[in-house]
Amino acid sequence: MKQIIITILTILIATLKTQAQSNIKFGANANYHISMSNQKEGTSPFLFLNSAQSAGMELSFAPNVKSTTRIKLAADYIIGSNNNENIIAYAKANIIDYRSFKLTKAKPSGFSIMASPQFILFPKSKRKKMPLVWLDFKAGAVFSNQQNLQFFTGQTTASKEIKSNAVSFAYAPSIIVNVVKTKKLFINLKAGYSSWGGFGFGLNITERDCRGAQCFKCNQPGCCPDWCPKSEASTPLGN
Repeated sequence: MKQIIITILTILIATLKTQAQSNIKFGANANYHISMSNQKEGTSPFLFLNSAQSAGMELSFAPNVKSTTRIKLAADYIIGSNNNENIIAYAKANIIDYRSFKLTKAKPSGFSIMASPQFILFPKSKRKKMPLVWLDFKAGAVFSNQQNLQFFTGQTTASKEIKSNAVSFAYAPSIIVNVVKTKKLFINLKAGYSSWGGFGFGLNITERDCRGAQCFKCNQPGCCPDWCPKSEASTPLGN
């Protein structure tokens, strides 16, 4: 796990070193997560997760004006709820004798730090009404509040205890579709899957950047390229 943290810090340092040469964009997002079967019995990073909400900020950059790929760093705060029915089912499946159980921390919470490449899909499409679409592959670490699930048979001392991990590797691929455009912002819908939270969907707001989208007149990438004369420029993809 230490290697994951070191890798993330290395990516962060590399990002900061290239800021002077890159087009930096900032964004924010809010998401709702619905747990899948592998989140219901795992101890990493949350115990028996029922559902969760996350919100955070992101920083992305592209190496040059023609690039259709961005590198993104994202940090999100996570808060969720537990599923007691799944705890009971787990105890029954594992033949755990108990009279009561409790979680040392009532609700799972934590934060994630992830890095990802983000690709614009269909960059050379000439369909004017086609929205901008991005594919995002995030991976990194989730830091949890480390819940303990304790089973009791009547004594004050727990007869069995399950602990979540304080730090866990996580991945979260998603697809992002632009739905609203202003002169400075993109408002996007996103849907995807995370290893810690299951299926998720949400809203993303980011600074406008449609580099890589094709301009119909001058055949160059970018929302409004400087090299495209005003008299010849038309509305490029995504505008």
